[in-house]
Amino acid sequence: MRWSALFIVCACLMPGLAAQSTWNGSTNNNWGTSANWTPTGVPGFASDIIFDDTPGSDQSIVLGGTRQINLLTVNSQHDYELSANQGFQRLVFTNNAAGIDYTGSGDFTLSANVAVNGNTTFNNTGSGSLLITSNITRWSGTEVHFSGTGETTFSGSIGGGLDVRISGTGTNTFNGADFQGGSTISITGGSNLFDVGFGGGTRLDVTGGDTVIRENIGGGADIDVNVSSGSLRIEGDIGGGANIDVGEGQLALSGAVGGGASVVIETGGTLLLDDGASLAGGSNVELDGGTLALAADDISLSSLTLSSDSVIDLQNDPTVTIDLGDISGDGTVNIINYVDTQQIFFDSNGSTIDVASQILFFGNPAQVVNGNQLVPNAAIVPIPEPGTIVVGLLGAAFVLGHLWVRHGKRRVSGKA
Repeated sequence: MRWSALFIVCACLMPGLAAQSTWNGSTNNNWGTSANWTPTGVPGFASDIIFDDTPGSDQSIVLGGTRQINLLTVNSQHDYELSANQGFQRLVFTNNAAGIDYTGSGDFTLSANVAVNGNTTFNNTGSGSLLITSNITRWSGTEVHFSGTGETTFSGSIGGGLDVRISGTGTNTFNGADFQGGSTISITGGSNLFDVGFGGGTRLDVTGGDTVIRENIGGGADIDVNVSSGSLRIEGDIGGGANIDVGEGQLALSGAVGGGASVVIETGGTLLLDDGASLAGGSNVELDGGTLALAADDISLSSLTLSSDSVIDLQNDPTVTIDLGDISGDGTVNIINYVDTQQIFFDSNGSTIDVASQILFFGNPAQVVNGNQLVPNAAIVPIPEPGTIVVGLLGAAFVLGHLWVRHGKRRVSGKA
């Protein structure tokens, strides 16, 4: 008898053996009504819940109390909404719960507040929309994952120490409350829009996907971009003391970066300073093999460090004025897409580089005029487009081949 009881307890705790309950909605819209479920009975602790086409119509379900589950699977052509009729009622994903697996074509809206105690995943591979309009409370040390290929919108808030992971190829929109300070956001894929801000001390690690952040990021943020295919755009301001590292891919900024920021652009990385971008006093940009690209009309750097051979791309914008500030380091910088009306300045008193040997305008040495303005030492030759280069090489190869054939015929005929 004891062994039988022990087996039952262990089986209940083992993953993959949770009880399953399917919503049939035969009586009313209350979760707590036994007849609304197959098999009959209100789902027990850590059950797996299924919302499918069984009811045959759109469903609006009210929790009627706090419900503790493991996995909620939604696979229906009809719309479902899960709500609470009182604020204290929550949907709780228990310890190490699987979360939500949405595969339907009808929309699923979760408007009841959520609590997670474990690394919980909201996975969306459906053709409809997954809409989470409620707040998520989480225990410290747990993670909230958004993944899949579908369209997910989260318009609530996340509390309890924020650790969010985003993956997959889906479209994810966050338009609720700002993410709190000290948040850790890891993005490995997806098309992501954050119409929210981030508190101070945010850790943002982007290794995939295309992400846009429209609001501000607090001071002391750590922003790492290593995107082999994709980009990160920050349209809001970034507070002072930020550490920004672009290891691979592109980071585009169109807001103000506060004073004391450290910006490193490594080989394969591009920092694009767009219209509206600025770097406050005390901010240092280190070019360590990467590219600093300018689309803003007027940019001023406090200091520029050259750690290895790098590029500044002025993008053929005739209105660009850039002050590189105090330039130092052992590397060289090649300025490309430059036009005569652009202006480049530097701090002639603070800079320690050899201008003629360390700054080039697409291969032409730089020279200094008016004490602190950099201009090319020879006329600029426009950089040809890659397609033009390919066509030119093919044309040259055709001409050489034609001459070689003619030469061979002359030799065969005995003509010199």
